[in-house]
Amino acid sequence: MKARLFLFAAAALILAACSNSEADEPVVNNEIRLFTKVAGSTRAANTLQGTQFANGTTISVQVTDEATSGAVTYDLATYTADGSGGLSASTPQYYPASGSGVTIKAYHPAGAAESFSVQTDQSGNDNYNASDLMWATPLTGVTSGSDNHTLSFSHLMSKIVVQLATGTGLLDDEINAATVKLGNADLITGGTFSTVDGTFTAAGSGSGTYTIATNAGTSAHAAIIVPQSVAGKTISVAIGGATKSYTIPDEVVFAAGKVYTYTLTVNKTGLTVSSTITDWTAPDGWSDPTPSVTF
Repeated sequence: MKARLFLFAAAALILAACSNSEADEPVVNNEIRLFTKVAGSTRAANTLQGTQFANGTTISVQVTDEATSGAVTYDLATYTADGSGGLSASTPQYYPASGSGVTIKAYHPAGAAESFSVQTDQSGNDNYNASDLMWATPLTGVTSGSDNHTLSFSHLMSKIVVQLATGTGLLDDEINAATVKLGNADLITGGTFSTVDGTFTAAGSGSGTYTIATNAGTSAHAAIIVPQSVAGKTISVAIGGATKSYTIPDEVVFAAGKVYTYTLTVNKTGLTVSSTITDWTAPDGWSDPTPSVTF
């Protein structure tokens, strides 16, 4: 009998220990789980950050407890995209035990500072991605009782696409080896970014030149630039030691979230140009952009 009582007591102690241990662990389904989608972002001949962030891309996420008293304090967190819309944090975050809702804000690139500048040489994918400043529409009143949440990102910069076409007196190989630049030490390359409300204010003036030859061996080029007036600025094409230039007409202003496409037919003696303006696609619309203005 004493042996049985001892066994029952031991079993009770084990169960109690398990119960206490489990109580100390976070409830798995109480973790804040996030997904993403991105306004269309096709970069010339290859797609970068199209409707989703590429695998391994990092973004900054700020969670704020909406409780009026005793609010949980969340550190700014870095989440990593999986390429299919999913996000994961190296240290998971959980909803407040009080049951209060949270506000979730996010932006790309991760760690973007108040003083933000795009890369002027975007001939490589890394510099292009690092220039693509994006802000997610804040999520408010998010609680543990609701489903997974999607952060919808939109672009705060402008995008220029230069499509080269082979004209008279030149070969396709020559066109594909061209280097394309925008501006001549006269463009704005930075400004002020608010991580509180997602606004970006361009600097008053600039002295930058953008290298937009992003796809060596093809005729397609693209770059992300700070929204600004580009009236009178030049698009230059360097081919075989010679440079041919096109001057953008007066009153042309690059706006945030817009794509400006210039098709340049390069001839031995000069350029023939046509251009369009398209939306960079609204966060909730995933169709291909259609031209809205032609000039």
